[in-house]
Amino acid sequence: MRQAVNEYLEVFRDRVTERRQDGPRLVYICAPLRGEVEKNIAFARDKAREVFAAGNVPICPHLMFPPIADPENPAQDQAAREMGLRLVEKCQQVNVYGPVMEGMWAEIQRANKLDIPVVTDSKPKGRTSPRKKKSAKREEVK
Repeated sequence: MRQAVNEYLEVFRDRVTERRQDGPRLVYICAPLRGEVEKNIAFARDKAREVFAAGNVPICPHLMFPPIADPENPAQDQAAREMGLRLVEKCQQVNVYGPVMEGMWAEIQRANKLDIPVVTDSKPKGRTSPRKKKSAKREEVK
């Protein structure tokens, strides 16, 4: 019961101050995993290298979970997805690469809910208010 209450209250905790910091940003790598798993892991690794080269900290679930959680095992896969969503909450930005797949939408929606910038190689994605859209400068993944 205590855990359920804590999880509920955690939703309301202000994470904006946690995400504001000087120095390297924690950047979540949101990319496809299903299908050609090995190829997609290599793709995510390359994108994580780009984030690292830009001076930020890549948070790449593709490099963390497949060695310990089998994507073909439903229970392990679900646990890894939930853990990935927790990682999104700690990041200052979510970079989206490749075609958006089902699991990626959950990560994008979590970032949007927490007002974490979601960027692709061309423009921000997700919900933005009309006022923000006019004044916000577009961010690009380098």
